Amino acid sequence: MLSFLRGITIEETLHWWAMATDLNQTSSLQALADSTGLIIDRALFPEKVVGQCWLISKGRVVCLASAIANYTESPWALQVKFPHPELNFAVRTVTVHPDFNKREARDYYLSQTKGPLGPLMLENDIATMALDNDLAPPKPERIAELNRALAIPFDLGNQDMSGTMRSGDVPAIIQSVLSTGRSGLLTFIDARNVPVARLQIRQTKITRVNFQALYNELAFCELLWRQPPGSFAFQPMDYRWPPDVPEMQTTTEQLIAEAQRRFDELPHIFDMLGGFDARYSKQTPLADFSQIMQTERWLAERIWECLDGYLTLNKLPERVGSDTYSAMKMVWDLATMGLLAPNQNPPFHGNGQLGPLLVPATDLELSTWDGLTAFYLDPLSGNPVSMSGNFFGGAHAISNKTMLHTTAVPANTMGAILLKDGKLVGLHTGPNPLRGATNPPPIPLQRMMWIGALNDLGSKRLRSAEVAAAEAAEAAEAQEQAVSKSSLRIKQVAQQAAEEAKLKEEEETGPLAKYSKQQIAAAAAVVAGLGLVMMIGSLVIPRGASAPPQAVTEQPKEAPAPIVNPTAVTTGSGPANDPKLGDVAAQKEAFDMMGLVKPPDAFLFKDSSKLTDPKRSFQLVSDEKNVEITYIEWPNQSILVDPTTFVKHTVLFNMFRNNDQHDEFTGNLPHVRWFGNHYSTGDDYKAHIMCTIGMWDAGHDGKAMMFIARPLNGDVMPDLEYPANLSEKMISSIEADKAAAAAKAKSANAGQSDADLAKPEELAAYRKQLEDAIKNNYKPPKFDVDTDTKTALKLTVDPKGQVKDLSWARQNPNEDFNNALQKAVDQSKPWPVPPKVKGGDYAVIVRAHAKDITVEEQ
Repeated sequence: MLSFLRGITIEETLHWWAMATDLNQTSSLQALADSTGLIIDRALFPEKVVGQCWLISKGRVVCLASAIANYTESPWALQVKFPHPELNFAVRTVTVHPDFNKREARDYYLSQTKGPLGPLMLENDIATMALDNDLAPPKPERIAELNRALAIPFDLGNQDMSGTMRSGDVPAIIQSVLSTGRSGLLTFIDARNVPVARLQIRQTKITRVNFQALYNELAFCELLWRQPPGSFAFQPMDYRWPPDVPEMQTTTEQLIAEAQRRFDELPHIFDMLGGFDARYSKQTPLADFSQIMQTERWLAERIWECLDGYLTLNKLPERVGSDTYSAMKMVWDLATMGLLAPNQNPPFHGNGQLGPLLVPATDLELSTWDGLTAFYLDPLSGNPVSMSGNFFGGAHAISNKTMLHTTAVPANTMGAILLKDGKLVGLHTGPNPLRGATNPPPIPLQRMMWIGALNDLGSKRLRSAEVAAAEAAEAAEAQEQAVSKSSLRIKQVAQQAAEEAKLKEEEETGPLAKYSKQQIAAAAAVVAGLGLVMMIGSLVIPRGASAPPQAVTEQPKEAPAPIVNPTAVTTGSGPANDPKLGDVAAQKEAFDMMGLVKPPDAFLFKDSSKLTDPKRSFQLVSDEKNVEITYIEWPNQSILVDPTTFVKHTVLFNMFRNNDQHDEFTGNLPHVRWFGNHYSTGDDYKAHIMCTIGMWDAGHDGKAMMFIARPLNGDVMPDLEYPANLSEKMISSIEADKAAAAAKAKSANAGQSDADLAKPEELAAYRKQLEDAIKNNYKPPKFDVDTDTKTALKLTVDPKGQVKDLSWARQNPNEDFNNALQKAVDQSKPWPVPPKVKGGDYAVIVRAHAKDITVEEQ
C-alpha cells in the first residue's frame, strides 16, 4: 500500500475523491496544481526536470511517453515531485503505450550532439507511472550504469585533449587549452556526453561561446558562474555556429577579467537580495522604465513580465534569457525603485495532501471548435497556468488517437493536459508540423493525444509489468545474497588494490576515460612549459595571493615531538619545515592558508595538493584520534551561501549523503558552521561512513575555508563534533595572536607624544601633493560617457618616502585603466617624506576616475 511521506495513505487521502466522475466541482487552478507533479531525473547532478505528470488513479500518474522513454528499465532513477502539496515519490514502474516508437525517440535523443533539438512529433505519445514512497538514494553503481546506457556518441581522435572535471575546474581547463596555442572547439559535456557549453578558440583567443541559450560575452560570464561538472574535450575542428552569432571583439584578457569580477560580486548581490531561493513580486500593476538605460530596458521588461511570486532568483536568468549577473543587478535596481519586493508568503501551501483524481473522460464527445482548457505547471517555478483554445478535429483520417487543437501551449512546458468542461480529454504533445501543406490553416495548430489511448494500457497489462518488475527485484536480491560470501574476498582484494593505486598517478574516470591518460599527460607537458599554475592563479585567485607550492616528496611518518601550544601563532616568520611535524609541503600550505606553524597535539601535516589541485589544501591526520581532516581554500564564498550543495555530495572522495533530504547533525560555532552525516562512496555504496564537513569565512580576498573530516580506519570517528571544535579552537587562537600583536604595536606607538604627530591639515596638504604628482603622470586610455573608468590602489608610504604594500582596492574591467594608474604611481617616485604619524607608515588609497586623481587615508 502506497503511503505519503507524512504518514497518510493514499486510500485515506483520496477516500472522497474515489467516487468522483468528473472535475466539475474541483476544476480550480489550485485543485489541478495539487494533482500535478514534476518528473525529475535524480541520477544527474544537479537534478533535472524531464517532464510533468497528472494523478489519474490511486498511486498512478499519466505523462508523455517521450519524457520517460529512456527510463522504462530504470524507473528508480525518477522522482515525482508535487510542488504545491510538497510531496515526493519514487517511481516503481514505467509503462509506455505499446505502439509508441521507442527507436525513433532514442534516435532523437542521440542527435543532441548536433545542436539544439527541434520539437519531437511521435504517435501514441502517452505513458503511465506507478508511484512508491520508498525514496532511498540510488546506488552509485546503478547511476554509473544508467549514465553509460544514456551516453550519446562523442567521437574523439588522437589529437584531442579530454578529461573529467569537477565543479570549479572550468577556469583551469580553459587556461590549459589557451596555453597550448592551438585552434579548435572546446566542448563541456555532462555525465551522459550531452554538450552543455562550446567555446571556439583560435590560438590564444576565444572567438565564440555558447552556454545554455546565451552566446559570446554573456555566455562566458554565465559559464564561469555556473561551472557545470562533467567532462571536457578540445578538438582541432570547426563548429557550425548560427549565422547571427558574430566573433567577439573583446580580448580574451578582458573577457576573463570581467567574468571573474562578476563571479566575485554575485554572492554578495544574492545575499543582499535574500538568497538564491528568494522570490520577488510586483508592487504596482504598471511600471515606468524611463529611468533605466535604453540598452537595458529589454531586460527590465522581461523581468517584469516573468516575475509571478513563484520564480526563484536562481532560475530567473534562464527564464529571461540573460546571464545571472545582469538579471540580479536589474532586480536590485527595480527593487530600489520600489517596483519589486520580496515575496514573504510561500507560494506553495505544503499541506501534504494530493489534489483530486483527474478521471479520464474516454466517452466524452468532441466536436470541432469545442472550447478546451490547457493546464500545466511552469517547469521552472511551479506556477499553475491555464490557457484557452478550441478543438480542431483529428490529425489523421484513419487514426483517431492523435487530435488537433488551437491552444498556444509554450514549447518548454514539457507537457500539458487538455480539459473540456473540467474533464480530462487529452495530453498536449507539441506543435503540428505542416509538412507539404498546400492550404495551411489560418492559425497554428497543436497536437494532442486522446486520453482514450489509456485503454491500450489496460490494468491487466499494467499489473503484469508490476509483477515482472517485482520478480526481477526479488531475483536480484537473492542473487546478491547468494554471492555475498564470495564477494567479501573480492572486496578485500579490491580494497588492497585501491590502496596500492593511491601510490600511482590518479587516472581519469568517466565517459572519456579511455582518452584521458595520454591527453592529460600531453597537457601536463604543455602546462609545465608555459607556467599554467601562474595563469590559473591570476584567474581564480585575487592579485597578490601566492601560487600553490610545488609537490614535495612525502617524508616518512615519525612520532611527533610533544607540542605545548596545540595551535600555531601568526607572529612566526614562516612554517617550521620540520619533517617530524609531517609533510613539508603541507606545512607551507597550512601556514599560508591559516597561519599554522605546528599541528595540534597528536596530529601530523599531510600533503593533499594532488587531491584538490588547483585549489590549495592540506591535511591534519591523527592515528590516536582516528581522523583525517582535509582543509581546502575556496576561491569564493559560494560554500557559505549554499552549503547544502557541498554537503550533499562532497567535493572530495566522491561521498554521497545517505539521507538525501536532510542533515543528521548540524552546528554553528562562533566561526565554523558544520554538518555531520552518514555517507556512502562510489567504491562501496553499502558503507555508512560518519563524516563531518565545515566551512567558514577566510577573512580575506572574499575567500572561504572548508574542511572534510573522515575516519582513518573503519567508518566511525570517536566524536562527530570534534573536527569542528578543533578547527574553531585553531581559528580563535590565531585571531587571539593577531589581536595580541596589534595591541603590542598599539602600545609601542602609545609612547609617542601627540604634539609630535602631524596635524590633519598637514596630512591633507601631503595628500594634495601626492594627487598633483600622480595626476601629472596619469594618462588613461580613451573613453566615452558610459565607460567605467574607476580604479584604485592601496599602498603605504614609510617614513623615508618609500612605497610598499601595493595592492588593488578596485580593479577596472579594462586592464588599460589599471596599468595607467600603476604606471603613474611608479613615475611619481621618489615620493616626498610623509609627515610623522603613529607607527611611522602612512597608508593611503589612490583613486582614479576619468582623468581625476584623489588620495584618501585608509
